Amino acid sequence: MSEPQIEPAVDQAEYLWNSPREAQAPKRPLVEIGWVLIGTFEKIDEGAIRTAREQTRDYLRQCWPEFSWRLPIVVRPDPDPGDVLAEPIRLIDMAVTERLTKGWDFAVAFTATDLHALSKQYTLGTPASGLDAAAISTARLDPTAQRSMVRKAERELVLSKRIWALFLHLLGDLLALPHSDEPSSPMSIPRVPEDLDAVQDFSSEEREWMLESLTEVADLRVEETGQSSRNPFFFTLRVLARSGREILAAVARNRPWILVWHLTKFTGAALSTLLILLFTAEVWDVGVRLPFDEVAGALAITIAATTTFVVTRQRLLTRRTRFRLTEQVVVTDFAIILTILGAMLSMVLLLISAAMLVIWVVPNELAERWTDFATLSLEHNLALAGTVTIIGLIVGALGASIEDQTTFRHVAFIDEET
Repeated sequence: MSEPQIEPAVDQAEYLWNSPREAQAPKRPLVEIGWVLIGTFEKIDEGAIRTAREQTRDYLRQCWPEFSWRLPIVVRPDPDPGDVLAEPIRLIDMAVTERLTKGWDFAVAFTATDLHALSKQYTLGTPASGLDAAAISTARLDPTAQRSMVRKAERELVLSKRIWALFLHLLGDLLALPHSDEPSSPMSIPRVPEDLDAVQDFSSEEREWMLESLTEVADLRVEETGQSSRNPFFFTLRVLARSGREILAAVARNRPWILVWHLTKFTGAALSTLLILLFTAEVWDVGVRLPFDEVAGALAITIAATTTFVVTRQRLLTRRTRFRLTEQVVVTDFAIILTILGAMLSMVLLLISAAMLVIWVVPNELAERWTDFATLSLEHNLALAGTVTIIGLIVGALGASIEDQTTFRHVAFIDEET
């Protein structure tokens, strides 16, 4: 770790600090959580991370002896060594790469650089439950960030305790464990780094929740059952049939209905287009005359097309040329696709609701003058609303394509800034 820019050998040094017994085949269901150390760390940071990892492994084995726990560590160079702030989603992307390559259940990226926060002044860690990964910065966890004079032994002890507590919090987030108001619970939200010093233990209810979630995580994957097909299509179908609930749970954790409010270029472009069109006589004249079933069909095609465009343009999927097709790759990719699809459906509901509201407030005399219809039926109004929604959704997708890719992925996949 003194020279992290040098790629360690895969068979010897890559699993740094791993004990020989961790290489043995587990007798119980295996849960692997990779620790990905990115960039350079001070000696004290190295020691604190080593201590925190050992404490975490022992704690997990004590709390959930039903599983065999492995916490392998790999060291990777910093992709942006000169940056003052590290982008959490880039660190998470690196962690996801390691997770998919090595078949881990979860991966957590560690950096000594402060993390870039979008909604807060700073963040200590960021979970991305839809990707089964998280990022942690030790910059503000170090007690020297709050006090200038700290003894070396105390500094390492406090730092390791905070890493342990924050790791457990993020693990709970990845397993959809609700937050707690109890300061001693790892699931309490740390307002400042010192709050992590009060963390002691999961409650019995939290342990039961974690046990149920971990049981699903530790199940054999499709490629490990010996029954997987070599045909990618049939393999994918088998994964979807087996892990459908896991995919839907990942989509729910990504909250696609909230995504549209954070992507300002996407939402702004779609809404402004809709409002402009609805105050144009020619649009009313054409929209009310289009068959409703044709508009509905065109809207469905538009939703599929814009979803594909955004996923492709923002490069959201894992690069399958680098990974063999595994259950984790299929689950991750489908969760991403359904998240964007959910965001598109949420936008459609927003646009149609806005369109119907505008149509409702337009005076009947003006509507009659624009359409030559004495009375507009509900079907006419829905056809018009659907028409402007199609155009608004297309323009919104173009707006989403110019969103900064890092910001887009941060908003789409990071659950919270802890």
